[in-house]
Amino acid sequence: MIKIHSISVKNLNISCTATIFNMRSIKEEIAGFTYSFIPGKVYGLIGKAGMGAWAISYVLAGNSSAYSGSISINGIEADTTILRENGWYVGEQLKRRGLLGMSKSLSVLQELERGKQNAESINNWIQQLELSPTRLNRPIENISNERWNASVAIGLAQGKSLFCFPWFDQEWKELLRVRLATCAELLKKQGCIMIIPSDSPLVIERFVDEFIYLK
Repeated sequence: MIKIHSISVKNLNISCTATIFNMRSIKEEIAGFTYSFIPGKVYGLIGKAGMGAWAISYVLAGNSSAYSGSISINGIEADTTILRENGWYVGEQLKRRGLLGMSKSLSVLQELERGKQNAESINNWIQQLELSPTRLNRPIENISNERWNASVAIGLAQGKSLFCFPWFDQEWKELLRVRLATCAELLKKQGCIMIIPSDSPLVIERFVDEFIYLK
């Protein structure tokens, strides 16, 4: 992992289909995007579906190489592998390779224990993110909307410092209002970068530090 002081994108052009478990995929395109992100802040990328807000978050999490332009961490060029090592795609289903090559899902607790952090830190994150003890023994895809908080905890346990969310419309934001605010509060305290793409600043304006409006 790299201790991130800044992430800069310059003249970023993306054409990809952004997707995540249990949400609809969206074909996304954006051209000429330039911006710098610093730790300890929550950024809101504002644009309608397809305008590229989700694409930026998707690429920064290391999910796609379908882009041109420059992405750098601390002034050093970062490829998809480096982005994936340092970034975390919040809410995604986690599959691990089993002994016979078959993919399987671990429980939230097992994923947390696979991380590089001590038990005290993990227990603190469980409490701060208000994770239900009865759901820790289930895979992340089986805990409904608690998956967002659990995913943030797992990312922290793995030492990630860039947390990228999928694109949320008004309905999703209303549904996750408290969860998103809880995640934002903890990630800012941890000195992480949180990126949340959305259709508008409504609902998330009370915890987002900077809004970036896409045209």
